[in-house]
Amino acid sequence: MADSTPTLPLAGGTLGLSGPRPVLLVDPGERLLRSVLDALADAAPAVAAPTVGTLRSEVDAREDHATGSIDLPHPVPESFPHLRVAAREPVLDAVLDGFHAASRVAAFREADALSLVTVEAREPSTLLVADGAVAVPLPAADAAGYAAVRETDPERVDEVRGRWETRLTDAEPYALRTPSRRALFGAFAGRCDADVAAELLRLLDALPEVDRGDPCDHLDCVYAAGARRDAVNYGLRRAAEDCGLASPATLSSVKAEFEAAGLIETEPVPRRVGRPRQRIVPADDRLAAAAAEEVPGFVAAAKGDGTDGGADAADAAEAETHAASGVDPTAGDDA
Repeated sequence: MADSTPTLPLAGGTLGLSGPRPVLLVDPGERLLRSVLDALADAAPAVAAPTVGTLRSEVDAREDHATGSIDLPHPVPESFPHLRVAAREPVLDAVLDGFHAASRVAAFREADALSLVTVEAREPSTLLVADGAVAVPLPAADAAGYAAVRETDPERVDEVRGRWETRLTDAEPYALRTPSRRALFGAFAGRCDADVAAELLRLLDALPEVDRGDPCDHLDCVYAAGARRDAVNYGLRRAAEDCGLASPATLSSVKAEFEAAGLIETEPVPRRVGRPRQRIVPADDRLAAAAAEEVPGFVAAAKGDGTDGGADAADAAEAETHAASGVDPTAGDDA
């Protein structure tokens, strides 16, 4: 459950981000948007950033053992507000840059406590419409909190809210392509097992700042976790697809990079029907033996020793294999 009602500090008091109707935040700057999202996270840390132990306990407590991703509902009570943010796309891009920032926001969106839409042009003023009040937040002189011009007349508040709700009816949703920690854990626990899911989150937590394209990014952590916990490649690819982390084709490219860097290799896992699947195992014992906080640096160094040509060759060989077999690499078991 949420620990408290989200509040925004204002000069002379606070503004509660609550009410029976959605809270509207229109055209915020980066600093204000971060402050409001921080308020949500501070009020409901179990939603924003559940611990590995919490998520593992939730999976272990489930009685159903159906195959596939596990749906772990976010613990948001009915009284928690819904925040609707309408912001310019560059502002959203800046605030949600990086896996962890985007994942935290994804948690509230998955819980139906947050929606993000884009507006094209800068508005004359930023507006925050909460229960019974319209505020125009302005940065305070001491940079701690905000000053604000408030309007509490019910008719005026309803008029402003109605005008903006009408304007935002056809606003374009912001494309957030990052899953929450809860969605990520449920997908990898269901498709692989809880050990793989826990290892993945531990490796991600070893990277306070991480984004796609970093020397060791969140997709690299998938294969590092898979190798350290002997995961089947098919399960890794399906889990990443299920939670929206990456497509099977993207994961195939990451796998090829790891193989070219000498980090992983595969061993067949026979099945009664169909081709054997591939288990991901470390090709370098140091990948398995390293502490979780050391793995990102080790992976980054190993990838840096490889060459693009090696990865390209692996991709080409894999494509040739699939072409010869007539199997689509995005649909097969072990691309």
